[in-house]
Amino acid sequence: MKKVNIIGAGLGAGSITADAAAALSKSQTVFGAERLLEEYAQFIKDCEKTAEYDSRKIYDAVTASDKTVFSVLVSGDTGFYSASTKLCEVFAEGFDLKVYPGISSLNAMFAAMGRPWQNAALCSLHGRDCNAAEMVRRNRETFFLTGKNTKDLAEKLCNAGYEDIKLWVGQDLGSDAQKVLCCTAAELKDMELSSLTVVVAENPDADASVRTGIPDEEFLRGEVPMTKSEIRAVSLSKLGISPEMTCADIGAGTGSCTVEMALSAWKGRVYAIETDPEGVDLIKANCRKFHIGNVEIIEGLAPAAMEDMPAVDAAFVGGSKGGLKEIMALLIAKNPAVRIVVNTIALQSLGDALEAFEANGLKAEVVQISAAQSKRAGRYDLLMARNPIFIISGGGKDRAATSCGGGKACADCKDGEK
Repeated sequence: MKKVNIIGAGLGAGSITADAAAALSKSQTVFGAERLLEEYAQFIKDCEKTAEYDSRKIYDAVTASDKTVFSVLVSGDTGFYSASTKLCEVFAEGFDLKVYPGISSLNAMFAAMGRPWQNAALCSLHGRDCNAAEMVRRNRETFFLTGKNTKDLAEKLCNAGYEDIKLWVGQDLGSDAQKVLCCTAAELKDMELSSLTVVVAENPDADASVRTGIPDEEFLRGEVPMTKSEIRAVSLSKLGISPEMTCADIGAGTGSCTVEMALSAWKGRVYAIETDPEGVDLIKANCRKFHIGNVEIIEGLAPAAMEDMPAVDAAFVGGSKGGLKEIMALLIAKNPAVRIVVNTIALQSLGDALEAFEANGLKAEVVQISAAQSKRAGRYDLLMARNPIFIISGGGKDRAATSCGGGKACADCKDGEK
């Protein structure tokens, strides 16, 4: 049986374990990036060296070779965003596989800071999509594995209102050029750093809660309509948003629903569609205030503005300007299982909404909410009534049994049957 060693290169040739060094020296063929083969040349003088790090190509080379002992050098630690994951998959059966861990940039950075890392949140921005602002919002310490994108990280944090957040920056860890410095996100935007850089964000005010029904006075307002706290709470409960969902807030207004949707879908994304320039500015301002980093604003009138928007799992329609039926049709065309919630205040609008749900093959559930808020008047607290609101919901698991699917209502079918 052929032997395959996967060896974490750690922070350099001086940081690997004695076992890993011995395994390298006994190898007949060693694979890895050219940089690693050069750096570890002292351990692999008498073997064949192949500059290759694609797992499938390495597998093909190993199976075609008449040699029996192979090693693959992978950067950093084998268990931390490493190429070893795929290598372990392709060599899982029919090979004598052994993994030798190395020292990761995570270990090295917190050691340089003189701190433990067991409570830190870990996030890779190296070729991956990560909601950096949300990670910082939820955690007291967040470790970012970066590439040549530290300025992008700083930009994301600043856009989410974290321009003054404290960052620790470590570059070229483990080398003679190692440097660890402290700065803010605003300062990081202007720094020229090595491609081998990691960042740790400190947030003493971390808050991992998912808030619903946030008090109205916490939002920045203006003259743009806003869905009130109680209505917001019930409406979003009807959407049933989970952390990894993609959502849309259509007619987003001040962005109050956008903010709460983004807090619930903290691993996903929220698209806020708004045609009023003042509303767009308020959405941006409220996202900054609540440190939201997973919202993309689409300025324009729905449904035309939604044409290039990806499919969403849940959509809240707070304002449609007469285009509700077409908005729903587009949402369903992109995702037949989308969950939709609509708010209306006028009886005529309720009728239009029910017609739109039926036309798009959705069974509608209607809830009418009447709320009143106390207000101090002298010695007394008086209840001040708010406008009754109709909350219409449907879709998702509740797609009507008579629907053709794909957003086409069964009214198009003979006798309403498929």
